[in-house]
Amino acid sequence: MQGSALALMWRRIDVPGHEVARFETSRSAYRIQGYAAYREEGRKVGLSYSVSLHPDWTTAEAHIAGHANGDTFEYWITRTKSSWFLNDQPQPAVAGIPHLDLGFTPATNMGQLRHAGLAVGEACTFDVAWFDVGRAELERLPQNYRRTGELEYAYDSPQGGYSANLLVGRDGFSTVYPGLWERVVE
Repeated sequence: MQGSALALMWRRIDVPGHEVARFETSRSAYRIQGYAAYREEGRKVGLSYSVSLHPDWTTAEAHIAGHANGDTFEYWITRTKSSWFLNDQPQPAVAGIPHLDLGFTPATNMGQLRHAGLAVGEACTFDVAWFDVGRAELERLPQNYRRTGELEYAYDSPQGGYSANLLVGRDGFSTVYPGLWERVVE
């Protein structure tokens, strides 16, 4: 794995908002760094985040910092082989899960899809440690993926109440996350 970087941008469709992210590779890991600003449930939110991934695309750690309606927040999320911690507090509900899914960005699905490595026609079901701003804990969220084409996945989150056909770019990041996000391509 050689070092490189990729710049990404998404527009939120469900509420006013945008996100700009940078995906970096190095010889030993991957990192997604982003900045998001959006309005949701009457809150004006601005944040920065960083997610570090192991070479097998599983989550190592994440940091999220920002403000919602002027109130600041900061979250540190770390994962060991068997445990998760949110601001140093154990998260037993998600023990053993290899992936973090940040609810405010489409960027974190890429690692899950790369790790699954599905061929066209294949499907998988796995749980992720789900987190969104304002949450006091990580939540176990089941997800189903079926690769329906070279750049398309049928996605279902039964607990989250969301199902859609996700389109991804050749880089593995979502280009269309129906009803939620659309990638800005120049």
